[in-house]
Amino acid sequence: MNRQSKTNWERIDALRNDEIDYSDSPKLTSRFFDKAVRWPGNKELISLRLDPDVLAFFRKQGRGYQTKINVLLRKYIEAQEQISSGAAPPSEEDLLLPFEMKRCSPEYKTFLKIRRNNFFATVQMFSGMWKCFLLLDSIYLNEFSDLGNLREPTQMMPMMLSIQAHSQFRFSFELAFCGAIPEAMSLLRNGIESVAIAHKLHREPNLTNIWLAKYNGKKEEKEYKRHFESHRKQELFSSSGELTRLYPYWREFSEEGPHANARTLGRRTAFSQSPTHLNWLVTYMETKPEILGPYLLTLLHVSHLMESVVFNIFEQRLQFDENLLKNRQLFSRYGEKVKYELQAKMEPDSAAI
Repeated sequence: MNRQSKTNWERIDALRNDEIDYSDSPKLTSRFFDKAVRWPGNKELISLRLDPDVLAFFRKQGRGYQTKINVLLRKYIEAQEQISSGAAPPSEEDLLLPFEMKRCSPEYKTFLKIRRNNFFATVQMFSGMWKCFLLLDSIYLNEFSDLGNLREPTQMMPMMLSIQAHSQFRFSFELAFCGAIPEAMSLLRNGIESVAIAHKLHREPNLTNIWLAKYNGKKEEKEYKRHFESHRKQELFSSSGELTRLYPYWREFSEEGPHANARTLGRRTAFSQSPTHLNWLVTYMETKPEILGPYLLTLLHVSHLMESVVFNIFEQRLQFDENLLKNRQLFSRYGEKVKYELQAKMEPDSAAI
């Protein structure tokens, strides 16, 4: 039985627009429509094959688990659309973990958000460079896997130094893709030195004890400096073509990375002056593509030379891994392509030369 409405509809119909009270339904602003979800229409019934553990997880959520699967798929689509269009910047929830949002100060949260946003933006901007980094990283890991069982005790220290160089390569590129170029240089400088010492101990295993005994006393420290610090160019960087090419970068990174100097401060500090005040602004991270791109390419080139030194040390073992050899050739070809594309992008006229 239908209930009869007690609303005076004739009186409502007779109201003018300016007589209607909208206080309980405020006007919708653009912010509402920014978050509005377009109605996608009626759902289609399909047959979808899922892994048993995936299906079991969603079924544990109870009724409506199929709707939750649909919601997650829609969020994935929206995220991919945002990445491809570059329209919407990531939110705080995208950049910070719940623990960081709770425990970090507002100032440090701002630093973390900027650093991570720079990282994501640089990976997208220089995607070819990022692929090169991942490929070179996998080559390093492939080599270490092949060297899992060393036969000669004298290979242990070169191996450990090579692993240390790889870790410095990883941290360096993480910082570089965030825009922290001087810090990335400082770490990769240490990586260059690690592979140079590894190569020296590989050629002269009798120096291993001298290298290990550096902190045992003044006499041991003097011996260490004689073999590893004095005349570095001749002692550490003259025994192979790759090391010879690494030496200028080692010197450059020694100056640019760990030391305070006018060039580093100049890149990071901007000044504005008025008749009564001098204002300054420090930017921790580089974001200009025309500066960031060439630096990333240089770091990648240096890292490739470092890997070549590691390969040369253990070539007798590594030369039989055909997959490794193919990936090293692939990296060389793809690296040249990325270099050419970057040069064409930064200097359009250079591509035609």
